[in-house]
Amino acid sequence: MPGEKRELAAIMFTDVAGYTALSHRDERLALELLEEHARLLRGHFQCRGGREIKALGDGFLVELPSALQAAECAVAIQRSLAERNAGSPPSATSISGSGSTWEMSYERAGTCWGTR
Repeated sequence: MPGEKRELAAIMFTDVAGYTALSHRDERLALELLEEHARLLRGHFQCRGGREIKALGDGFLVELPSALQAAECAVAIQRSLAERNAGSPPSATSISGSGSTWEMSYERAGTCWGTR
């Protein structure tokens, strides 16, 4: 199809677990944690050749060159979050996340699509 670029890539979606509930309890804290979360994750995306497709509130849609790099990125993110949370006082809110990946991506009219 004209204007369509296809390539094998990994598409990662991340999400902050419990963000909506936290934002209802303490919006200021939720926004602070969201900024910290974004700083942590963006560093990992860049180190592994990732391209941030879109920031979606408390999540990211990211394209990485391979499934291996996506898995390595996910492990590194989880380790960083665990280290960050271990250094927080017990009363502080921790940051956690989840994600999933797809193997094929294509771009059409500036929008990236993935298939499982």
